[in-house]
Amino acid sequence: MQWEMIAHNPAANAKPPKVPANPMHTYDLAQTAELIEAMRGTRLFVPVLLAVLCGLRRGGDCGASR
Repeated sequence: MQWEMIAHNPAANAKPPKVPANPMHTYDLAQTAELIEAMRGTRLFVPVLLAVLCGLRRGGDCGASR
């Protein structure tokens, strides 16, 4: 089989579609404190605390990716 090389990349002039940015919703200090207290004593306490203290996004503390 012989390689058939082309002189230029045909996808070079293609424009990718624009993905609209979704607004980010965050908890304020009171909501965060309420969340931590609600999780205290449960199996979710450590993952929630980790997410809050490290600024992880949803799924970040679970090692999930898109």
